[in-house]
Amino acid sequence: MTPVFAQNLFTLKEVQPSTVESLRAKEAGVLDSIEVAIGDEVTPNQILARLDHDRQLHAYNTTKLKSENKGQLEIAEGDLMEKSAGLEEMRDRFRRRQVSQNQVQQSEGQAKTSRGKLEQAKMFVELAKLEFLQAEKNLEKRFFRATIRGTVIDIARVKGQKAAEGDVVVTVADLSELASSIPMSKESAAALSTNTSMPVRIPGLNATRIARVESISDIKGSKSGEQMVRLVFSNPTPHQMIKDQICEVLLPEGVKALNLAKEAPPAKPGATKKPTPAAKS
Repeated sequence: MTPVFAQNLFTLKEVQPSTVESLRAKEAGVLDSIEVAIGDEVTPNQILARLDHDRQLHAYNTTKLKSENKGQLEIAEGDLMEKSAGLEEMRDRFRRRQVSQNQVQQSEGQAKTSRGKLEQAKMFVELAKLEFLQAEKNLEKRFFRATIRGTVIDIARVKGQKAAEGDVVVTVADLSELASSIPMSKESAAALSTNTSMPVRIPGLNATRIARVESISDIKGSKSGEQMVRLVFSNPTPHQMIKDQICEVLLPEGVKALNLAKEAPPAKPGATKKPTPAAKS
């Protein structure tokens, strides 16, 4: 006898990792190296591939040296200290009538010039820092870094191949959690809520997992208010994709999934159906 819950058993389609990261080229270039292979586990900030970057690296090293070189600033600071001390001494001697007003003014001019040179030196240091930060950004654009902990599931380019801006080079996925979506009527979806749980069976692996509803959203273009319910559940084989395994979810009582049929493409304007030839007598 068929179990009562059999009518609520739904086969999940397109089970995929819940988190997938496609690393795209931030600018055009030739791939200088691929640092990983499919199946490698990676961590956030790890470099997975590099575009050619000799020019950017040279600019980075040059501007770094300039930003760290504070020799002119230290010279300007020392000169201002010397000129300021000389001015104070000159003013003291003027009060004791040992020097003229003209000599004091000359000392004041020297201190003012020295202060201007110090401000200029500071400006050059700040400019060098900005140039270094820009060079650092330009160099970083040549690297492909992972932002999630996961597994490399695809490499779309090889070393020496050109990549245009926006091209996907490496794809990383967090295989610890899987996801799939179920189309439902508005009424069935209304019976669920975020974090509603239901069992998922993976017969080929003889495993059962508890899925939770992550989101419920409108199906674009739906005229009857159908909803798409996204489920997520843990992967029983967290270091590899589930391939050729039929995953079935046991829906709660009263909740039914829809099998949305793809609509046939509209007939071209002016197209007419050819008449069926009459049978010869």
